[in-house]
Amino acid sequence: MKKYITYFRVSTVKQNISHLGLEAQKSSVEQYVKNVNGEIIDSFTEVETAGSKDKISVDKQVSIESLLSKRPLLLNALKLAEANGAIIVVKESSRLTRYSLLMEFLLKSGITFEFADAPSDTAFIVKLKTSLAEEELLRISERTKAALKALKDRGFKRDTSKHGLTEENIKKGKDRRKELASLNDNNRKASGYIILLRNSGSTLQQIADKLNSEGFRSSRGKQFRPSNVLMLLNRALQTNELIQKNT
Repeated sequence: MKKYITYFRVSTVKQNISHLGLEAQKSSVEQYVKNVNGEIIDSFTEVETAGSKDKISVDKQVSIESLLSKRPLLLNALKLAEANGAIIVVKESSRLTRYSLLMEFLLKSGITFEFADAPSDTAFIVKLKTSLAEEELLRISERTKAALKALKDRGFKRDTSKHGLTEENIKKGKDRRKELASLNDNNRKASGYIILLRNSGSTLQQIADKLNSEGFRSSRGKQFRPSNVLMLLNRALQTNELIQKNT
């Protein structure tokens, strides 16, 4: 019987307290281990903010310890897995990291990782998904800085008074930006994955089925259909993101 160590990561302390996201991760991972007749020998839940937490400075000496200096529980999970010959299982690759350098180190650490929502993912697919996620994080950061600079240049000052920009309105605005960023991120990831699958010979229906099975959703939050796949393919062609192939 294979031995598994489950690893969960929630993005904020608030999210951990309310169990938002955590329960979904646990349900998916525990069901996966049950389906493969595995044994869970330990479990780790890391509470940390995504985004800049995994950033690596190029002027620092790189080691797995330095890369995981802000992820102590993941480091502990790696050491336990190595000592027990166990597999680390997560819901999806992004729960490990959204940064390419760290993912590269993890995949070459000698530890076996499995992904409950995408068990057939190869190292290449994992790297592709991570690169897409990393690119979107960079674009979100650039757009945010540009927007703040534009407001500052126009003399905007945040007013938290009763008749100005209230904390409630600020929170609503942040929530809406996160929602839009999530949808945009979903389409970007889906587009890259569609390109890969199409170039490997998959039909539109096969691509739609694959996206749906791995939890991707359209910009309207619905399951993908061949027409959605074709739309993203055409959009990629128009922006020169896809190398045409004979069909």
